[in-house]
Amino acid sequence: MSSKKENSTYSQCTDDELIICFQQTANRAPLQALFERHDAKCRNLVFNFCKNKEQTDDIMQECFIRAQKTFEQNLFRGGSFGSWLGKVGVNIFRNEFNRKRSLEIESIDHLNIMIDKPAPYGDPLSLLLNKEFFAMIDFSLSKLDPLQRRFIELWIENGCDFNLIMEVIKKEITNGEIDCSNFVLSYSNMRTRASRAKKRFKDELTALLKAS
Repeated sequence: MSSKKENSTYSQCTDDELIICFQQTANRAPLQALFERHDAKCRNLVFNFCKNKEQTDDIMQECFIRAQKTFEQNLFRGGSFGSWLGKVGVNIFRNEFNRKRSLEIESIDHLNIMIDKPAPYGDPLSLLLNKEFFAMIDFSLSKLDPLQRRFIELWIENGCDFNLIMEVIKKEITNGEIDCSNFVLSYSNMRTRASRAKKRFKDELTALLKAS
């Protein structure tokens, strides 16, 4: 913990001076002073996104650790430290948000429930993350063959009513609406293709979430 004398000294320093002081001396006191200077604003920003004090505290602790590592490795690119710290906090929340979503898709049968749920918070970032999530769904669908893609689309629209989905697909194959050459239309074949479609779609979507 910084002494009162140190705090008084550091309060006269600019952000850049505190960063240089920390890098040259490895003394954590100037970094602590810098962090405390911008803590309230960054904390409020993070809390506005996660709406949870405990999670906000955890994110702020992680922000301090990342700030220390960034300065130790001389990776800070300059500019406003306060703005940089806010971006770090938001990115930590964003990564955690997507990580939890990827874990939720342990079963593809949970996806239509997740899609029906509104964005967990009404703030712009959460709405943006929801928009990104739907974009990931569209991209994952594009990786499937026409029959697999149509099955997942119908499954998302109608839930897990396999018999209804099969009837729609049979009609569309018969009418030539789905390009599905050399496919023998039977209940067992549809079950097999459906299972493969769900697995591949889940894998594609989970990979995108983890990488985001």
